[in-house]
Amino acid sequence: MQFLRDDAVMSDWNLLPPIVENTVSSFSLPQDIRESYFKLLGFNMLQRRWMKEFITELERVEVPALIMKGHGLWGSVYHQDYPRVSADIDFLVEPENIGKVKKILGNWAPLHGKTLLHYRYDLEYPYNFRIELHWDLAAYRSFSLDFCNIWSDSFPHPMFESDCVRTMCLEDIFIHTLIHSFNHRNLQTYMKVDLLRLLNHPRINIELILEKARLTGCMRLMELTVASLRKTLGSEMVLPDLKVKSPGYLSQKVYDFVFKPRKRGSVFDLQRLFQFSLLDNRVNKLRNMRGAYQSYLVRLGKKITNPLGWSSDHH
Repeated sequence: MQFLRDDAVMSDWNLLPPIVENTVSSFSLPQDIRESYFKLLGFNMLQRRWMKEFITELERVEVPALIMKGHGLWGSVYHQDYPRVSADIDFLVEPENIGKVKKILGNWAPLHGKTLLHYRYDLEYPYNFRIELHWDLAAYRSFSLDFCNIWSDSFPHPMFESDCVRTMCLEDIFIHTLIHSFNHRNLQTYMKVDLLRLLNHPRINIELILEKARLTGCMRLMELTVASLRKTLGSEMVLPDLKVKSPGYLSQKVYDFVFKPRKRGSVFDLQRLFQFSLLDNRVNKLRNMRGAYQSYLVRLGKKITNPLGWSSDHH
């Protein structure tokens, strides 16, 4: 499944099943697209098989986990027969249960790494995909997240008959997609499609989205993201009920600058330093600015101590 670990491939193909869903006949598709489609479905079935094993272990220790991102949309925003495929599986677990779930995941793979938000496990054959175990969703606490409400508003995942595997309500999925794009400073095509499908879902509550956006501190980010959707996808006609104001010219320019493709590995990240301006309130802006400064110092320290970028096993 190395095919699916290629980020460029996943960016191009992870929406292929729902595209096929809206095709009159899969036989009308080019041969290479049909082959990729079947590979994706096979990969998705492999992930479902692992999920059932994982759920059994969660039920044994009576620990709930919130499945997020693409897998959280199975059976609700995307039809279960035409899933929105993801290379990784992301879970959110309450902090007091992190140790138990780490122990469970250790049955499949050793801990591979840790970020500001999650632990990472790289499963080996026959699975060959990544698990990210989250205790938080926003880097540097850049948003005012109410995890009690996120958990209380969640519900059992429609694809699995277990209270131990839950998914966010549609409104929280929408908010989390905004936050996820902010964390990575990247609004990829599949994320735009996710947002559009969420906004047009018959059970979505637009007023609740607006309320959650205000409480979370991502109202400005939502206004800018919606404006970006309208500009790039021509989606005015499919967003009739989203009551947000149009951002100013300067704000949109800053958003475009922060989210534009960037060169990786650069010590000085000017785009990162402007990111705080997309946030709503002063406290969250200060947290984000402090995080940007700390991140800059870490990168600078690595550059000074290892100017040639050698790996630890270089001889």
